[in-house]
Amino acid sequence: MHIIPRRSFLLLAGGSILASRVGRAQEAPPRGVNRAPNVKPGVWPVMFTPFTESNRVDCAAVREMIEFYVTAKVSGIFAAAFSGEVFDLSCDEALQLAREAVRETDGRMGVVVGANFGSTLDEQAASLARIQEAGVDAAVVALSKLPSRDDLEGQLIALMERTTGPLGIYECPLPERRQITAETTRRLAQTGRFHFMKETSRDPDICAAKAQATKGTPFHVFSATLSIAPKVLALGVEGHCGTVANYCPELTKNMWETGDDAERKRIHASLEAINSLVVDDGYPRSGKYVLQKRGLHLTTISRALMTGPFTDQIRATLDEFLKHFDFAHGLTTT
Repeated sequence: MHIIPRRSFLLLAGGSILASRVGRAQEAPPRGVNRAPNVKPGVWPVMFTPFTESNRVDCAAVREMIEFYVTAKVSGIFAAAFSGEVFDLSCDEALQLAREAVRETDGRMGVVVGANFGSTLDEQAASLARIQEAGVDAAVVALSKLPSRDDLEGQLIALMERTTGPLGIYECPLPERRQITAETTRRLAQTGRFHFMKETSRDPDICAAKAQATKGTPFHVFSATLSIAPKVLALGVEGHCGTVANYCPELTKNMWETGDDAERKRIHASLEAINSLVVDDGYPRSGKYVLQKRGLHLTTISRALMTGPFTDQIRATLDEFLKHFDFAHGLTTT
């Protein structure tokens, strides 16, 4: 079980602190690595990895969650990210998630998957290629998992040269914070091989500069930090990829799409309220519990303890809060 320092996770998570489709073929052919990736602006949940009582990836729950996000009309999902417990998954399990997601979405939304497993560039290139072959819209490189903290751009180029499919970048701050500059982002965008970035600087101007650097290319930058969401939206950042979208995809989408500043401010306050409560204690089990309350059939089993155990007291606190929270509209006054 992977235990994450609580403060480090809270900084990552927010900056502040259904049924499965019936009849889908079980062995649909992969979409391949040479098609145009389906990475569009908007909201991208960082999908939880559901586990069975025997601690295996729960494929039925994966399919149900995907239908939940399709119904919410988000742009895509990021599987095997930090909220998906990527540090406690094997490459085979990430590949299993990729195949399930590609098969179930069937082109109805984008799919990107954390994909650089192994301790050397050759090992990571091999894992990227395996997940690309599942037909994902981007195999995502977590910068913190690269073999060296030095020359991030050089390592990304090396992985690009060793693979043939679409790639993404994740500035995962753990186990250590590694980020690229706007100028590096521009050069990578010009290769045409990078399509997705989850940006975690928590600085609106830095995030916006990276987004601006990708203009005119297929590379899209998504902010991870809920606290700066209204600011980065005003600065032209194309979307949000963060924890709150996991359990409030509709409301997050509404925040991003509304043209009413007062309504955006109201929605943002509601999202910050639920997000701080969920990620503050017991995450990711607390987030899985919220999805249970929304009618999804997944366990709260987790291999990672990002912000401590999920206790009965946390459960009771969430239950009380949710009495005053409408997932379509946010906090209520009654």
